[in-house]
Amino acid sequence: MGNDVKSTAPAFPGRETILHEIRQALGRAASGGGGCLVVEGAAGTGKSELLRLAGMHGEASGFGLVAGTAVPLDTGAPFSTLRRVLRENLSARDYVLLTDRRTFDPLAPVDRIVEFLRRSTRDRPLLVALDDAHLVDDLTADALRNLIDASVTLPVLWILARGTSRTPGHAQETIDWLIREGAAHHRLESLSPEAVAEISAELIGARPDDDVLALVARVNGNPFLLKELLVTSLSDGRMCVQDGVAVLLDAEPAPAFRQAVVHHLRGLSHECLRILDAVAVLGQRFSIHEAAGLLGRNPVELLPLIGELIAASVLEDEGPTLAFRHPLVRETLYDRLSEPTRTALHREAAATLWREGRSAPTFLEHLMLGRRGEGEGDGLVPAAVRAEARFAPEPEQFVPTAAPLVPEAGQFLPEAGPFVPETGQFLPEAGPFVPAAGRLVLSGAAGGTAAPHAPPPAPYAELMHRTTLRYSAAQVQGLHAQMVAHARAALRIARDHGDRTSRAHHQLWLAVALTASDEFDQAGEILAERCDPSDHVALPWVRPMWHYHRAQLKLAAGQLEEADEDAAEAVRICERLAAPALAVGPLALRIRVAVHRHELAEANRHVVHASRLSAAASGEAREELSWVTALLHSAEENRQSAHDTLSPVYSGVPKRPLLLTREPHAGACLVRTAMSAGDCERATAVAGAARLVATRNPTVASAVAAAAHAEGVLCNDLDRLRAAVSAYRSGPRPLSLAAATEDLALAENEAGGRSTAIGLLNEALARYQNHGARGDALRVRKTLRSLAVRRRTRGRDRDLDPVEGPRARWDQLTPSELRVVRLVAQGLTNREVAEKLFLSPHTVDSHLRHSFTKLGVTSRVELTRQVLTHEEVPPAGSA
Repeated sequence: MGNDVKSTAPAFPGRETILHEIRQALGRAASGGGGCLVVEGAAGTGKSELLRLAGMHGEASGFGLVAGTAVPLDTGAPFSTLRRVLRENLSARDYVLLTDRRTFDPLAPVDRIVEFLRRSTRDRPLLVALDDAHLVDDLTADALRNLIDASVTLPVLWILARGTSRTPGHAQETIDWLIREGAAHHRLESLSPEAVAEISAELIGARPDDDVLALVARVNGNPFLLKELLVTSLSDGRMCVQDGVAVLLDAEPAPAFRQAVVHHLRGLSHECLRILDAVAVLGQRFSIHEAAGLLGRNPVELLPLIGELIAASVLEDEGPTLAFRHPLVRETLYDRLSEPTRTALHREAAATLWREGRSAPTFLEHLMLGRRGEGEGDGLVPAAVRAEARFAPEPEQFVPTAAPLVPEAGQFLPEAGPFVPETGQFLPEAGPFVPAAGRLVLSGAAGGTAAPHAPPPAPYAELMHRTTLRYSAAQVQGLHAQMVAHARAALRIARDHGDRTSRAHHQLWLAVALTASDEFDQAGEILAERCDPSDHVALPWVRPMWHYHRAQLKLAAGQLEEADEDAAEAVRICERLAAPALAVGPLALRIRVAVHRHELAEANRHVVHASRLSAAASGEAREELSWVTALLHSAEENRQSAHDTLSPVYSGVPKRPLLLTREPHAGACLVRTAMSAGDCERATAVAGAARLVATRNPTVASAVAAAAHAEGVLCNDLDRLRAAVSAYRSGPRPLSLAAATEDLALAENEAGGRSTAIGLLNEALARYQNHGARGDALRVRKTLRSLAVRRRTRGRDRDLDPVEGPRARWDQLTPSELRVVRLVAQGLTNREVAEKLFLSPHTVDSHLRHSFTKLGVTSRVELTRQVLTHEEVPPAGSA
């Protein structure tokens, strides 16, 4: 027999190398040479499955099989593991030596078992597989050392599997000794993305789509978690198969999966589980000092326990920080905490992070989460911060409502009551004092000036917190110039103190401020490709938010396709970072792009996705989602639903016009929706808020135009609509200009200026078409038809029906989609297309899915036929 046993037993994607080694070892054993192989891996990495497959390979090749598993209780009972494994194989006379303590002789069982091995291997080789060997009792460990050594000349292969937790013990020492003496040693690492995709397809019985792959990526290549996630998602109806493709319906893991994760951690000590429960509130990454501060322990005391968690592959070392190896494990630990426990831990975390000098957004997020349902928390604020309030100006110069925590994560501070300068605190009914919230001084258009005498130099953390909140206050009130000034000040402070973490997120804030101020070129410099913070570790949310703010800038500039690509990338990264709530904003942007492009089915899919995540999202993101969902309802001509969806937005805009700061022409949309529902009061309030933003930003063309646009729609006022169009022409927002031009055309027509209206509508139509806004173009063409204007339109600009000719469907493809399908028709794979076009594979797959939908095809062969029908395909490899 050769040295490699052939078998038809199932494979294990991602574990081909170790399975090949096992087959070779079986071959050597079958030829008469014994051996030992140790498989080491963290819980869930597939050790048990490998032993099962090894047994199948062995039995298929004529091996006898003796298999068993050690359990934690074995450590306290002599020979307990051997008794259980050999019960069915030893004779009664030999077995009694392992059980009868009256005649107990530690050496006798080993001799009898060696004799058993000799008898058993006279007719066929033998495979002995022992799972969780690190849990065997001491006498079994001693016996294994002697048995493996004694059977080296017999056709016996021993395979021992052990976990990575290196808790000291005789069993671990014995396995280490076997490895030193020549036993083959294989450590199981996480599965590759390709192996995960292959296993997913096998388990589901269909090709997983992008959303499914994004979901399974969250298990970080752990086979156990992968299987449990897919099986529970399928059984719970969160995933289904359509036309041979697995489609994700709900990205939230099923309750049964949460239970499986808890079971997965059952082998950890009580102390380790206590640490995990606590640090779960700190997020995906944290330092040992932060964990110790949260637990009220000395950091040195935690080192052995942290080492155990790293060895068990629950945590991993990332240089100065620790991280959960599997984001879904952290989510499960966090979700199972009771609300009082979670709140208390967040409050402790806020105090700990303040002492550690962490950035303002991180500290304040925990502060807010620790105050939910409570009204306390004064003890979290250092005395130095309270004392600083003594240097504030008069009470009327303070912001009456506190600002949001951060635009990205955006937990909103509660409304503050009157400020009492003598005590440096707000009145009790307003809740506890929040660092710097009482020190937000307005200037310029908002009224008020800076304090005539500055406070003494403050520590860096306090200085950064103050500047951060000033920026937030300016943003929430629509003070664009102050937003830019405070963001630049924060960047300067961070640069002076060498704080790369704060610099990263304040750069994003500056980009947001510049975008709001119509300074698109400067914002674009910050958000340029070369500035991609993909290697940023300290603040993992920086990368998805970089893509999100880039998408916002591109959408404002009318670059719909590029905006959608960046927003899709932001969603993908959020899911990979196990921060799904941060994906609500990017998903809302994708909804708006889909509405502009008349991809209403796609928009509805994004609405479902975002709605599932919105409960944990910031108030800002929920507001954005409500607005774009209303846009979708309006596109579907469901005006009452649009108005109902906007109810929370209407309530918030007059006091906090943040939406109008980010999306200037949203004011006109909100006014139109309210007017169509007969809600004049809300329409008037929104127009007033838009005018307030314009008054505060008289040099920002978009703000001035948006106010005139909202007032023009409210009153059907030609002069104000003309002023809006004129102001938008001097700004950088083409779709806002097109919308104002369209509204001006409608007003001109009502005033009897039909020919002027037609000219304006044609201008708006051309602008919509130039920017790929097919849904808006369709609406304008309908208006032109109502004016008895007949136009020749290209196929891609028609209100296409699936039964229309293939040419019309082909013309629906965007330029980027055309580039992708042309290369696919040449026989290139998605990865090859991505490399050739300098795109991510995810983006290529997205373009391909959209192309399949638009063309009504289900395979690459059908797609190639479509390409051949409409174009001449160059040979593969040509330019």
